[in-house]
Amino acid sequence: MKIIKNIIEFMLGTSIIWLPILATIIAEKLSEIITMDMIMTVVYISIPVLIIILIRMEIQEAKAERRRKRHGQNR
Repeated sequence: MKIIKNIIEFMLGTSIIWLPILATIIAEKLSEIITMDMIMTVVYISIPVLIIILIRMEIQEAKAERRRKRHGQNR
């Protein structure tokens, strides 16, 4: 158990050295797979979806506000 703890402490202590190298390798591999066209497709699809979600949230909030007002007047 103490050996595992020492290994974890060593890895955390030296992470400032190996973490940027690992991040660079991952970024290079992802850039080979993912193109700018793929990213823009996701952006173009997500913007209308987000707008629709925001509109639905506003409608639900307005309905809840009307319910609160209606129940407040009855009591």
